[in-house]
Amino acid sequence: MVSKRRSRNVLEKNPEIYETHGFLHHEIARRLVEYVKPTTEPSRIINDGAFDHYLTGLLQTRFTGSEVAENIDETTLPADLIVSNLYLQDVWEFEEAMRNYYRLTNPGGRVIMTMIGVGSFGELMQENGIAINGFPDIEDVGDFMHGLGFKDSVLFIEKINLTYEKLETLLNDLRVVGGRPFDPDKGLRTPNWLKTWKENVAKECFDG
Repeated sequence: MVSKRRSRNVLEKNPEIYETHGFLHHEIARRLVEYVKPTTEPSRIINDGAFDHYLTGLLQTRFTGSEVAENIDETTLPADLIVSNLYLQDVWEFEEAMRNYYRLTNPGGRVIMTMIGVGSFGELMQENGIAINGFPDIEDVGDFMHGLGFKDSVLFIEKINLTYEKLETLLNDLRVVGGRPFDPDKGLRTPNWLKTWKENVAKECFDG
């Protein structure tokens, strides 16, 4: 399994990767905001895992009277709404992050988060292929939230089909959502191996 901390560090050190391949984050961010009930009127919102200000901007437009803070640290104050967009599947300390959400949610508040789930990018999961992060089982996440004390957890699983013209574009997008394809047995596989693997995937998934 790919190191999640390594995946996150790659984005932190190379923000241009996110800037050029963050369209999936932005699309899901729009859907996340649309999912929030119109009757919700939070006075304070936390957008955790923000790499750019796109989702924050959407939240500020939707909730004009709300204070919107980005990311959680030791100084973060509680909020009525905590949102997290395609972030938690790439957090090494996932359970700690969820405990922080529970601790920082005001009574009657809500937590809304999106994640890449198990089974995603299945076309790349080939025997002896590149290593890809294991994505979480959403139902397991729901069970963990219930165990923490969250009430009325609602799981919404949506399958999104994306069409790519080039394999390299897909691999770059995969890095942004925490997949970070790379070879954990560095030095044991050669550039020729990677070239052959890409050719095989291109034939199977991209019509050559």
